[in-house]
Amino acid sequence: MCERWKTFAAFAADMGTSFSEELTLERIDNDRGYEPGNCRWATLIEQARNKRSSRFVTFRGQTRTIAEWAELLGLNYDTVHGRLSKQGWSVERTLTTGVDPEIIALLCDPATDEAA
Repeated sequence: MCERWKTFAAFAADMGTSFSEELTLERIDNDRGYEPGNCRWATLIEQARNKRSSRFVTFRGQTRTIAEWAELLGLNYDTVHGRLSKQGWSVERTLTTGVDPEIIALLCDPATDEAA
């Protein structure tokens, strides 16, 4: 923890306004410490996805964890993980097989290649 945050007043000044009972303090970059600019309030799901062991994949210009892609596309996490890790499928094939094309279209704006 940074020297500044050794007093609650300083911590609250940096982080306090966005606090909620449903959130926990998370480091954005796990290689850095608890300090201003590297912390945010996050849900338990967000924290679980921000781990060194999380696998990120890029699909149509967007990089997300396997868990996020599975959730967004309505796929089972184990199915996505297995396709990529055990079956050697491409990311494109993994994340489009069995997915309604309209869902994919809603997630990706072809003009900007970012989430719609």
